Amino acid sequence: MVLSTFLVACAPKDEEVDTPPVETGETPPEEDVAEEPAGPSGQITIGNTTELSGDWIPHWQNNAADYDIYNFMIGTGTVDMTFDGEYLVNETVVEKYEVTENEDGSKTYTWTIKDGLKWDDGSPITAKDYVAYVMLWSSHQIGEMGAGNTEGMRYVGWSEFSKGESKEFKGVNLIDDKTFAVTISSEHLPYYYELPLVSINPENYHIGLMKQ
Repeated sequence: MVLSTFLVACAPKDEEVDTPPVETGETPPEEDVAEEPAGPSGQITIGNTTELSGDWIPHWQNNAADYDIYNFMIGTGTVDMTFDGEYLVNETVVEKYEVTENEDGSKTYTWTIKDGLKWDDGSPITAKDYVAYVMLWSSHQIGEMGAGNTEGMRYVGWSEFSKGESKEFKGVNLIDDKTFAVTISSEHLPYYYELPLVSINPENYHIGLMKQ
């Protein structure tokens, strides 16, 4: 037993011989390289235990599952919420903002959005879109259509504007293509959840104009 173990341990190893590659004259196939998409693309599938109605816009009527889809569709609001339920300024959208306490007790938030924000059709998102959102969903006309027109109800001048008594919404101001401001009425201040009061999403108002 000792001898056989010794012989196995001392047996010479076969020498490895390097074999040069054989040239076939064929060109190796090129690897497929994915091209960078020119715009947003792809597909996402979302499951929910509640049946979806397909009415994504929440200003008429929809359920919680529909509202989940709506939240996936927007995401460019001035204010967002963490998974822990904390409200914060959406830094993906907002370049800077300024808060001004006015003499009458009202408070003005001035928002400047970042360059490069775009709709899914590639058109730019501007401050006009944010102003359009507040004015559309606060308007007398949208209320007569059966939708809620309370979007800007805590802003200065909402009551007159929502009733059709004024064409001007005093608490909403367009400053330039990147900057707009909203003013919270003093009767709604102070308020613990103040930041959500100035959470504004853009409204792609120009789609209807382009289709005409």
